[in-house]
Amino acid sequence: MFPILFQIGDFKLHAFGVMVALGFLGGLWFATKEARRTGLVSEEVVNDLFLWLIAGGIIGARLLYCAIHWEKDFADEPLRVLQIWKGGIVSVGGFFGAFFFGWIFCKKNKVSFLDLADVCMPGALLGQAIGRIGCFLVGDDYGRPAPDLPWAVTFPKNPDSLLPERWQGVALHPTQLYMLIKAFLIFLVLAWVARRRRFAGQVLYVAMMLYPIGRWICEIYRGDEAERGIWYGLSTAQWTLMPVFLLGLIQYVRGSRRG
Repeated sequence: MFPILFQIGDFKLHAFGVMVALGFLGGLWFATKEARRTGLVSEEVVNDLFLWLIAGGIIGARLLYCAIHWEKDFADEPLRVLQIWKGGIVSVGGFFGAFFFGWIFCKKNKVSFLDLADVCMPGALLGQAIGRIGCFLVGDDYGRPAPDLPWAVTFPKNPDSLLPERWQGVALHPTQLYMLIKAFLIFLVLAWVARRRRFAGQVLYVAMMLYPIGRWICEIYRGDEAERGIWYGLSTAQWTLMPVFLLGLIQYVRGSRRG
């Protein structure tokens, strides 16, 4: 565990922030390569979209976290919603936020949303895979106790860790690595589909089907129920991703018939 990569005086370089930044850059690099290869959109459009996706991802992730924890943390002090530097985000909300901001960007710039999404989706999953390394380094998105699991991970005690103290020193499912593998495998599938694209939106719709399936499986082994929010035995991610899967399936069937 390396929540702090290095420290000079009072300045700390946080591993999570570094890996998230590298994830964004990795995703942008691959998306610009796809734009150059396909010619569906220009590299300039992809670069311009970059800041929109960052803003949408941060806002969406924060808003979903606040919605889950409203009564507990924000009802008495609503302005705390703006204090994002104090932590508290939900990655699924970031996807919804980035999706919405991307749609606005396309409307504003008169760009085909489906073409741009097909170009960017593989890079988005590559970026998430890189970002999950940061989750592992800081102990975020931790798993359930698994004392008999051969590949269980025991995080050492560390005051800078995001892992609650009660779970430090306990063998846990390495769910951060599960989600890293999930994202990278989906990236490989999307990159393969992108080179065989037969209709607009095909890559996007495959992502809308595969990501919920992978996330559903990973959620089973997560141990941070209080942080994620649980309703009727299912997490926030599981509830919100069910309609995403269904929409992706319906649109894929419709697109393939047209294609």
